[in-house]
Amino acid sequence: MSENFEVSEKEPFLEANTSGPRRSKIKRHWVFPTIVNIVVCLAYTVAYHSLYQRHQQVTTSLHGKTQLHFPSYHRQVTDLLEINDLKILSIPKAYDDFEKSPFAGPPSQSLDAAWHDLLKHTTIRVTKEELQTSNQTSIELPEGGGYMAWLGVFHELHCIWIYRDHYHPNLNADDVEEWSIHADHCMDILRSAAICHADTTLTTFGWANKTKPMLNTRPIDHKCIDWEALMDSVESRIVPPDEMTALRNPLLE
Repeated sequence: MSENFEVSEKEPFLEANTSGPRRSKIKRHWVFPTIVNIVVCLAYTVAYHSLYQRHQQVTTSLHGKTQLHFPSYHRQVTDLLEINDLKILSIPKAYDDFEKSPFAGPPSQSLDAAWHDLLKHTTIRVTKEELQTSNQTSIELPEGGGYMAWLGVFHELHCIWIYRDHYHPNLNADDVEEWSIHADHCMDILRSAAICHADTTLTTFGWANKTKPMLNTRPIDHKCIDWEALMDSVESRIVPPDEMTALRNPLLE
């Protein structure tokens, strides 16, 4: 070890007039550790960004609880389930006023007409390739081609409609048991759908002339799919009623 190096260790704060060779060796002494630190920092940075882009884990804190979100996984699931050319746009929208809703209330011609119009896009045709993306099969449509399918939202709407018919029955004795099972199935579909979509908009409460807290009924925006845009995008896929009527079950022939 050189004398100059020993002096530099004993005299860490050198005067400005320190000789050139000593300063040069001091500089060389710090160069290697500095380079190592820079390389290590760059390695950590590259590794962090690589993992972040691969997993895209977003961590947030809410009342001391850590929540993990996986947007990349969500995109994979979305890509798996969506069929081609669906127009899915998220918009803020308040729920319909219950008292003015055309879909609520006792049985009437106007209510039946509203539900008929709402459900007119229920049955659509999809391609074999679209079914294969989610490893599904369905009934082939021999007239117009393709395969019979419902969007999940129409299964849920169908279940609400079935429940209304069950709640306001116009059934004979032979139908009661079958429709009771159907209605029970539909209620569980709606339960599953609520959990699946999990609206996180807050429901709030207030006091009225009651002893218990009451729901606030002021309309508030929810994150909703633009219904009109979605229906426009499936218009060309609708299976007409006469084609559905013409279907025959080959297993019964």
